[in-house]
Amino acid sequence: MIKKNKTCALYIAFLNICTLCIISFPAIAQEKTKSDILWSDIPKLGKKSYSKEIADKNKPENLLKYSSIIMRINADTGMIYNDNIYRSASGEESDLITFLKPELSIISNFEKHAFNLYAKPDLGIYISDSRNDYLDFNIGGNYRLDISDNDQIDLGTSYAHKHMSIGSFIDDPDNNLKKPVVYDNHQIGMNWNGRANIWHYSFGGIWNAYDYDNTSRQNGTVSIQDDRDYDNYKLQAQIGYEFVPFHEIYVRAVHDIRDYDTRIDSSELYPRDSDGYLVAVGISNKNSSFSSYDYNAYIGYLSQDYDATQLPSVKAVDLYLDSKWQVTEKNLLKAEIMRRVKDSTSDGVSAYLQSKMHLKLTHDYNENISFGGRVSYTNNNFETNKAIENLDRDDDIYELGIWSRHEIYNNTDLKFEYSYLDRDSNSPTASYNTNKFGITLSFKY
Repeated sequence: MIKKNKTCALYIAFLNICTLCIISFPAIAQEKTKSDILWSDIPKLGKKSYSKEIADKNKPENLLKYSSIIMRINADTGMIYNDNIYRSASGEESDLITFLKPELSIISNFEKHAFNLYAKPDLGIYISDSRNDYLDFNIGGNYRLDISDNDQIDLGTSYAHKHMSIGSFIDDPDNNLKKPVVYDNHQIGMNWNGRANIWHYSFGGIWNAYDYDNTSRQNGTVSIQDDRDYDNYKLQAQIGYEFVPFHEIYVRAVHDIRDYDTRIDSSELYPRDSDGYLVAVGISNKNSSFSSYDYNAYIGYLSQDYDATQLPSVKAVDLYLDSKWQVTEKNLLKAEIMRRVKDSTSDGVSAYLQSKMHLKLTHDYNENISFGGRVSYTNNNFETNKAIENLDRDDDIYELGIWSRHEIYNNTDLKFEYSYLDRDSNSPTASYNTNKFGITLSFKY
């Protein structure tokens, strides 16, 4: 089996190299088009709704289409070299990963409603260590209905089969597994967005169900992952006041319910069910078309209370920023700040508060070449019951990356990327650093 996987990986790598060589030669001239802007896979809380105006403005002319229904076919393929695939503090192991990510989307663009259906497989093959190979997929769709000129409903659903690489769990990594941990994710979302003169309102919710499969370690023992299974319900409401055209201040409330199927490690005496909430005030730019500076920011207070008295609650000031600044015609700057409560299966730990800051700069050198860089800082602060676990873990994660993208010919891009990550933790087994080098060939039709 290992020999077969290695042969398959080398075959994909060979195809990638051959394809790169072939497309480097001039192709028949075609009219250049820009990428379509898709409505997000599922209507997320606080995200902008699908904009027919933007979709029309950026829609490629060479898509397969019938009336107001268009088909989009994308594919990414390439190779990534990772010098520390198991995120180890010492004794690092490297590998070359080949991947193939095709995508099929069917998009409508009717006057009063619209839908998007998609299928996204993701195949990855490791040349040296085949136990890391994976095949993920994500299928789903979403639907927009204009109830009136001022009210709109967004509906969405998806089913995804994914994996967690060996040693990649932040809270409880295990580098001795036989293969990655696989899980299924079901998602259903709904949002109602509307306005009454200068007042804007939004309410809805998202249901997520996660189902993890147990796996085995190399020594034959069972690695329990079923205790990660849970249902997450998020309900949100928001009302805003447009104090000047396209700019609003708003208040938001979110209720976060987490319902676990089993107890920790399937044997502990306490469950991990919890209830949480967020209350916040914010300000945003509601312009339906692109402006030189778009933003959405809020400050609030979040809390996640666990049913078991053994698990400490998480309470903190919440900060959020999602901004995009077109500094010049060729330079785009994006900044993000966010906080999230991420549950943990570590003994005596309820969750960790994840605080992240991210900055990305893109420069369009000319019509065919662009490049950029990104930096980010993340802090994971674990909430620990000292009577059960003495170590109060805290991680600082630093990331940086640079990339360049070249349009070889119409609808075909070649991307080179390098990234570095360093996790500095007071838990000696959690610290590591890694370097990644990647090359990606992208097709868009």
